[in-house]
Amino acid sequence: MEKSEDITQRTGANATGQVKGIWSEHCIVEDLPAAGQSRLDAIRPLFEPCDHATYRQRVKDAMVKMGVTQRTIQRWIKEWEEEGPVAFDSDARSDKGRSRGGRSKKEPWSDAENWPKLIIKTWKAGNKDGKRMLPSQVFLRVLGRADALGLRKDKEDTSAYPSHMTVYRKLEPYEAALQHPKTPRRRGWRQDRLVITTRTGEQIEVTCSNQVWQIDHTQVDVLAVDKDGKLRRPYLTTVVDTYGRCLMGLELSMRPRSSTVVALALRHAILPKTYTADYKLRCRWGTLGKPAYVFTDGAGEFKGAHVSRHIADALGFTTDLRDRPSEGGIVERPFGTFNTDFFSQMPGYTGGDVQHRSTNAEKAACISLDELERHFVRYIVDNYNQQLDARSGNQTRFQRWEAGLATMPTPMDEAELDICLMKETPRVMYDGGYIRFDNFTYVTEQLTDYEDRPIIIRYHPDNIATIRIYQTVRDGQRDRFLGIARAEGFDDRPISEAEARAVAKRLRDKGKDISNESILDEIRDRDAFIKDKERARDRRRRKGSGSVWEADEGSRGVEPASRGDGSGKQGAADISSAVNEEPEAQGAIDTPLIQPSAPRVYDFDDLHADY
Repeated sequence: MEKSEDITQRTGANATGQVKGIWSEHCIVEDLPAAGQSRLDAIRPLFEPCDHATYRQRVKDAMVKMGVTQRTIQRWIKEWEEEGPVAFDSDARSDKGRSRGGRSKKEPWSDAENWPKLIIKTWKAGNKDGKRMLPSQVFLRVLGRADALGLRKDKEDTSAYPSHMTVYRKLEPYEAALQHPKTPRRRGWRQDRLVITTRTGEQIEVTCSNQVWQIDHTQVDVLAVDKDGKLRRPYLTTVVDTYGRCLMGLELSMRPRSSTVVALALRHAILPKTYTADYKLRCRWGTLGKPAYVFTDGAGEFKGAHVSRHIADALGFTTDLRDRPSEGGIVERPFGTFNTDFFSQMPGYTGGDVQHRSTNAEKAACISLDELERHFVRYIVDNYNQQLDARSGNQTRFQRWEAGLATMPTPMDEAELDICLMKETPRVMYDGGYIRFDNFTYVTEQLTDYEDRPIIIRYHPDNIATIRIYQTVRDGQRDRFLGIARAEGFDDRPISEAEARAVAKRLRDKGKDISNESILDEIRDRDAFIKDKERARDRRRRKGSGSVWEADEGSRGVEPASRGDGSGKQGAADISSAVNEEPEAQGAIDTPLIQPSAPRVYDFDDLHADY
């Protein structure tokens, strides 16, 4: 009885084997099963008197010996002190560590689907070509399939399809083969009060929604096709409400981080959101209003005069910088969630690890920026903002934001929010009420009274076909809005600032005069050229020729020799007059095409549908 005597001395057991009334079952320690005896042997040294350092080392030795966590060791000690040997008097399962496999007789799965095959097939499809799909996301696909088969009419009955733990067990060997590095999970903020500290030492207690907004940027780990047909990684700017963790607004574009991008993200967050049926939204993105504080890091676009003074003074909020990087976890943590839940499943995903970028991302990339934006907006509205907030546990992010409003915000007039459009530049109103800006002529006959006077124009970088005109007012007052002007010939068609400057450069290189008509002609001819190429491609497909034409030759209007109907030649000839093609390309329509050995082909059908 030596083994029991050591423990009874430490636990205070009497001669009958009872530990001071805590447990009263009579059990001989030598009769414990092998698993229980090994547990007892592991925790036995922890009952001997020692100092704190020695005790901690003994706990670590027990953890290593049994291959368990510290929490498990503590639980075993508690069970022994409360129940005695009874706590360890049970045999371990003979199949421990292995899936019992098959289906339970009480809860058989439905025969309408081969679930194990579906689980593995879904995981493999989600983790090829650089994409990443987690087992939890595979389980969501299982639920979706069960819904499609009508197996989830009774939400309480989950016997007709695999549970999430079954999915995890099936995918455990596949996940282990990936050898992803594990990082410790941080607890995050768990207190009743949330206080943020600014760089000046001021402490702001967050008590309601729309009190403190946080803004940050990241470059998305997905290659998308821009308007020039090139593969690039877009930039994402997000605006997050500190109280509800709800995403208030965003800006997803190819423009690098700047004060202009910050202004556009703020504009999207402040105004009510409306989207067309193409976005297929089931929920509403009902966030709007103005913040009292904007909390950011120390990047130049946030510290500059445009955001910190110009926009802040006009909209009535205060800008503050973080005291330390950890203060920005609320706005930076969602970027990791977006990568895991959304971007990692997009074609062209490069991977979040800089040292281990996917080598197949460029080959798999096929999504345009507009398509990426549409799907990301739907993910935010129907998924991210509808997830439960970890701090409340019973409210979604949007519900927490809505419930935390001190007063219901009123929508701002878009004209009053023009300051957030940024780009402003001084100009002079010429005789006849016209303005020159970026090689465009803007006519405003209603403002002829302001001829030869200095004015300020403000515009959206994505559409400079329309500008807003202001008059500077002295004595610290806000600029006075005068009216709207539109570029001649662009009444219905938007054109971005970057596109207009690119077209102007091409025309300038060809020595042509730059005017609204020449720019508009170049765009029309380019659209006609793309349509012509689409028709030629469709005809080749119908004939079954399977020919592949090199992108560079196609962009100069070169057509295959087998094409005899002559349709589209005019569009190809016209485009060469306004874009930077070589002059001899006009006479090379019937020149046989040299087949490249490894051509790179762009899908003009998708490009034209997007742009």
